[in-house]
Amino acid sequence: HVLMAFVTCGEPDPEPCPQLIWSDLNASAAFGGPTGESCGPEIGRWMTPFRRRGGRWVTDVTDLKGAFLGPQGDPTARTPDHSCTFRMRSVTWANTGSDFWLPKLSLRVAAPSARQEEPTSHLLVPLFGSRTFDQHYNDRMPRRFQSPQGLVSAKIRALITGHGSDENQCAEFCPGIANYFFINGKQFELEFPRAGTQLGC
Repeated sequence: HVLMAFVTCGEPDPEPCPQLIWSDLNASAAFGGPTGESCGPEIGRWMTPFRRRGGRWVTDVTDLKGAFLGPQGDPTARTPDHSCTFRMRSVTWANTGSDFWLPKLSLRVAAPSARQEEPTSHLLVPLFGSRTFDQHYNDRMPRRFQSPQGLVSAKIRALITGHGSDENQCAEFCPGIANYFFINGKQFELEFPRAGTQLGC
């Protein structure tokens, strides 16, 4: 399951955006009904670095397929009236003068395997939601939750861009920033040593 995003500026002939822009885009997937209500997790977030003049991103969303299956990740709960709704948004200060963003988003779903498997529920449990990288980044309180009955396996998925600035004036371009996760008393660490390099954004 792959989410592909592409951003240009202008209509009717899309072209690269002006050089001196800085913006961020994120896309949210929502499971809704015929009345138009929507809810669901953010499934992608992309940034356009300085002078890149547009963007093209590919994001693996296999672990988030529960967002597309139905209420609470139960495919048997879907009805013909239910649908998946995608929403893309950008910050208001990311204007480009007389031009405007032209986003395109596509979801490519892998074909099911030939081997028939028993129906599986893919439950999504949001933990911390979207948070800004600032001086309060490490002030998160522990998130406690009860594992669902019959749970076979679980994954913790984090989408971290590092955009913002802390009390040391360090942001997404600063190398050496690590993210620590403590799960049942065990520590896990994520690092991104390419930050601050030409292709490290």
